Amino acid sequence: MNKRRHILLIILILVIVFIKSLANDFAWDDYDLVVSNPFIKSFSWIKEIFAGQIYEGSEKESNFYRPLQLFSYVIDYSLWQLNPFGYHLTNLIFHTLNSVVLYLILMGVGLSPQIVLFTCLIFAIAPMISGITFYISARADLLAIFFGFMSILCFMKFTKVNRKLIYLLSLLFFAFSLLSKEIALIVPFLLILVVFYSDREKRYAQLRRMFPYFLLMLLYGIIRARLSYLGGNVILQETSTAGIPFYARMITDIEVMARYLGLFLIPFPLHMEWHINPSYSIFNIKILSSIAFLAAFFMAWKRLYNSNRMVLFGLLWFFITIVPVLNIYPISVFFGEGWLYLPSVGIFIIISIFFIEIIECRYGKKARDILFVLFLVYYSVFTMSYSKVWKDSLSLFKNVLKYEKDSPYLFVTWNNLAMSHYARKNYRDAIDCCKKSISLNPWYKEAYNNMGVAFIALKKYTKAIMCFKKAVKLDENYVQAYNNLSHAYSDIGLNKKALASIKKLLAIDRDYYPAYHSLGFIYTKEGDLENAVMAFKKAKTLRPYYCEPYFCLGNIYKDQGRFKEALQEYEKVLPLIAVGPGFYNDLAFLYLKNGKLRSAERAFKCSLEIDPKQADAHNNLGNIYARLGEFDSAIESYSKAISLEPENLNFKNNLAKTYKEIKD
Repeated sequence: MNKRRHILLIILILVIVFIKSLANDFAWDDYDLVVSNPFIKSFSWIKEIFAGQIYEGSEKESNFYRPLQLFSYVIDYSLWQLNPFGYHLTNLIFHTLNSVVLYLILMGVGLSPQIVLFTCLIFAIAPMISGITFYISARADLLAIFFGFMSILCFMKFTKVNRKLIYLLSLLFFAFSLLSKEIALIVPFLLILVVFYSDREKRYAQLRRMFPYFLLMLLYGIIRARLSYLGGNVILQETSTAGIPFYARMITDIEVMARYLGLFLIPFPLHMEWHINPSYSIFNIKILSSIAFLAAFFMAWKRLYNSNRMVLFGLLWFFITIVPVLNIYPISVFFGEGWLYLPSVGIFIIISIFFIEIIECRYGKKARDILFVLFLVYYSVFTMSYSKVWKDSLSLFKNVLKYEKDSPYLFVTWNNLAMSHYARKNYRDAIDCCKKSISLNPWYKEAYNNMGVAFIALKKYTKAIMCFKKAVKLDENYVQAYNNLSHAYSDIGLNKKALASIKKLLAIDRDYYPAYHSLGFIYTKEGDLENAVMAFKKAKTLRPYYCEPYFCLGNIYKDQGRFKEALQEYEKVLPLIAVGPGFYNDLAFLYLKNGKLRSAERAFKCSLEIDPKQADAHNNLGNIYARLGEFDSAIESYSKAISLEPENLNFKNNLAKTYKEIKD
């Protein structure tokens, strides 16, 4: 088979295995990064995307700087709005591209075409790294590795043709990789490995050309530091390894390595929240059994190395790319399936060499091919099964609870499951999950807060208020709970208490956007429109990329008959969010009040594109055409309105008037 056929085979098998995942919904952080993120809903926020941390639009703290990930969502949103199919398709496309570019890189390294094909087929459908493709929020890994692979491929091409443009393109791809995710920092070291194996005659000379890559790394570090995302201002996750001594982290890494390698043999169970208890002594059963397993692996590797020296290339690839996630410098947790995405290539090379050098030599090509196909089927079954786990947040967290029985952080998982139930309007299930979370950790304020929100949804305001009060008792600076407490008071008409909660909140954080938004609603309910306008204007200055303040101000101005100002606020909503037909109808009304007939026409048409069965919208569109003297279009619109509501006399009268005007 030639290269083209190999690549087509890789793509075909990959699509067959992953095709059903395109029907999955958004899950977990997808809601913060995509669904409720205003930054991705217009190209006008590109500056903010490149200047802020990744969760800026969702009011969460983070030290992750990944602008190209968010930019890719902007493009997705422009094509698909909030249809998860499109976002999953983009992930699948990038995983496919990674598999293809990896094929081209390994062909240039000097591995045999059969080993390269086997390696890339396994990489394409491997279950332990499939979560990266299933999870929309893991787009950063796919992008960083795609651009990193392209950088390596261009450099390999440059060493052969010596064209500066290709060299500059390699540097550009590396810069894109850095802007996608921090894992890109490993690319120059991987590039050194690839060059040593692909250009052995000039490999030492090529090292001088790698200086700009390390210069880019330094520049990236400076940018991160200037943006204040590299410092210690961000709260570490509760599962952080930062508090564990270095020696304990290194001992625990023995078990981590054994678990990683074990997943290549038996990719089960798979879930997103692995917890590994740190080991403080080498003399315990977990560490001793892990040492025995690793010793067996290296013995097998040494035997295979005697048959094919490229086994060392695979092992070096694995170790170079796995080191950054081994908590030598403490990161978030000890173990993550997604961290295997790049390191797995090295193990897949070794597995492929095993099929070629051991199976084929002993049993022949036919037996090798049969066993390899069975191996692919074995992996595919696990991958397709894992796809169902990533269907939505509910199945995702239920899967974690299924396998993580002893984790001390299960209270967080139960809370996450509660929020997943809440998003599906399963409010009673959400409350039950919050109670489970609290039973595991009675001091977990988030569970009390979320339980209160669920009680509000059930209109059980007394219980909700008790939950919010408990949350602020646990943390007197818990601004979200104060804000929710004000909502609960406001919903039962206790506006003075609602205002008191907001004042306590603002004493803690004068720039907390939701407080001013809540304040605007409370003043609106009390009829104090002057203060309501001031509150919404303040909210607008704090979060100019949120649509709610513009919409609320527009409604107040509209009710006051200030149609010009109302229109200005309404028009600012359009670039920020995908609106429904009702909004377009209100917008058309404001255009009419401002004498902008053509703009009103366009607004009604937008409304009818979303929902063509709106009789009133067709009738109103007919009225516009009648005023413009476009009687044929008016008749067509009135006729559509009548077809939807045949008994509506108003529609019939409008049609009759139009015919009369034509006759006159």
